[in-house]
Amino acid sequence: MNKNKVESSYITHIFTFLVDETKTVEELVAEGKYDWSNSDVTSKNFPRSENGTKGEREVALFHFNKTMTSEQVIAEMDKVGYRPATIWELLGLGIAQPNLQREFPIIALGSVCVLDGLRLVAILCRYAVGRYLSLGWFGGDWRDVCRFAGVCK
Repeated sequence: MNKNKVESSYITHIFTFLVDETKTVEELVAEGKYDWSNSDVTSKNFPRSENGTKGEREVALFHFNKTMTSEQVIAEMDKVGYRPATIWELLGLGIAQPNLQREFPIIALGSVCVLDGLRLVAILCRYAVGRYLSLGWFGGDWRDVCRFAGVCK
């Protein structure tokens, strides 16, 4: 982490792990070994950048402990020098820390797909004892239990 950045009391966890933007979303979903994943989490909806990189990245989890909009979350991250994580960073977290999503939903606001006119983002969550990779509405409110993955700018 850049030590010149202001630390946030909203950051609850920081993890360093491999993020591989050279792989497709489908390859990373398979590596994550989810019990279920939304069939719309695909390369068609989350296309890979032509200049994707592969390397260690530090990802922080933000917990605001209140209901917030996506825009509010992004603004709070920006105040402390962070940006929302992409789907590749979220999937890397799911591979590196597979049981973390059993504790709370983790959302990546940095990659948005549009389906049927709705802007959607990837979420790692649990259902019963299973690990799920789902999609949530960017335009809605996020509950107080949610964590948001962010990366130092």
